[in-house]
Amino acid sequence: MPSNIGKDRVKPNLVRAWFDTVLNPLIWGLRTEVDLVERGNFTWRCHSRRFASLAPVRSLVAAEAWDNLDQFLALYPNIKHLMDRHDQKLDELHARVSAFFDDLIGQPAFISALRKRGIEGAGTVPDPLADYAAEYLANSIAHLPDYYSTAEFWNAHSGEFFELRERDPELVVRYGITDASVVWLAQREHATLLTDDKELYGALPSDPQFSIVLTEHCL
Repeated sequence: MPSNIGKDRVKPNLVRAWFDTVLNPLIWGLRTEVDLVERGNFTWRCHSRRFASLAPVRSLVAAEAWDNLDQFLALYPNIKHLMDRHDQKLDELHARVSAFFDDLIGQPAFISALRKRGIEGAGTVPDPLADYAAEYLANSIAHLPDYYSTAEFWNAHSGEFFELRERDPELVVRYGITDASVVWLAQREHATLLTDDKELYGALPSDPQFSIVLTEHCL
């Protein structure tokens, strides 16, 4: 369990431990997450129905360092509030992406585009490539590395599928998206998650109280 400690008793070795085990992993993980979200790649996977790289903030810290994290949060509860808000918005985004995927695979325009390429996208035995195509669209993936087994098909035809948003407005209207440059997801959830991430990892080194700790101990 994390020990109770006041700010006046925080020593340089403790701050060093926070940096090594808590703050550096959080900053690195959240910067990576922001980069993915800015590119519209939510890393949602159709088979696990989970994000591969977007995760609750606590999971960015190794389990053996959670006591250090809890100790830090006890002293800086404003960071805990930001973490909780991030995780709440992440849950909302996950629900939105999952619903989008379920809706997309049943859309006539999407099924028709698949069948033009000899892929069965609906029915009792759908082609697995149909699920992957919907996953790539949800993640705004237009090009795959050659080592993907689906790369030859997707790299040749992804443009046809991304054009669906223009040919069938219902696909995007249902999700409240009016900007064609935004991936097919609710714009509010996209923007809120991004804002919360930047606020969270930005608060770690710049929070006034924490800056005092850094200054006092010359770290």
